[in-house]
Amino acid sequence: MLADRWIGARLNVAVDLANRAFEHHRYHEAADAVWTFFWDEFCDWYLELKKSDTDWGFAYQVHEQALLLLHPLMPFLTEELWHRRGHEDSIAIQRYPQPDPALNDPEAEREMKLLQDIITEIRGVRADNKIDRKETLSGTLRVSEKVNLDLIERLANVKLEVEPHDVAGYSLSLGIPIPTHRLNKENEQLEKVIASTRDQLENQDFIGKAPSKVIDSMRVKLADYEAQLSKNKAALRQ
Repeated sequence: MLADRWIGARLNVAVDLANRAFEHHRYHEAADAVWTFFWDEFCDWYLELKKSDTDWGFAYQVHEQALLLLHPLMPFLTEELWHRRGHEDSIAIQRYPQPDPALNDPEAEREMKLLQDIITEIRGVRADNKIDRKETLSGTLRVSEKVNLDLIERLANVKLEVEPHDVAGYSLSLGIPIPTHRLNKENEQLEKVIASTRDQLENQDFIGKAPSKVIDSMRVKLADYEAQLSKNKAALRQ
């Protein structure tokens, strides 16, 4: 499975980085390598990929290796978690993880990187347009190689038509639903704020008393409000 192959390869990278960092007494680098693996890769991506999987055997192995990797940096927490896994001996007497060439898998890392890029872009579009995560988006994915479409659609809540891409990489086209009701309400609020800000900036008594940095800040905010209002109106005209 791609997820297991990928996390095994990423664990191996973290093990190698941590060992070399400890060897040169660069403990902050060891901590950064373990943090990146545990949080950004194991928790953020791997566990999400494994949600629908029934075989968690390899996941438990990776988790134990990660605890061993983390132990010099967080001894008490890892000792507690080690025993909760059912071990009677102390984690402190276990051999520290060493790189294993058998876990190297450049193909899985490359395939996973492409999948992550696509999913991250879809999530970014959703966030930029304030679209609820529960709303399924649809679109077209043009990609130069085979991708795991089921994983992309599940993790990004999207339905995609896949077409060949003439150049390396991918391109993505999504249909963005226009939240008419929300934009109209937001426009009403923006128009009120814009009118109020303009009134203040046209009030000579206020201009004469207010510090210049306050005036400058209000002018910048007014420009931002006006730009957002124009953007919203353009979206509504589509």
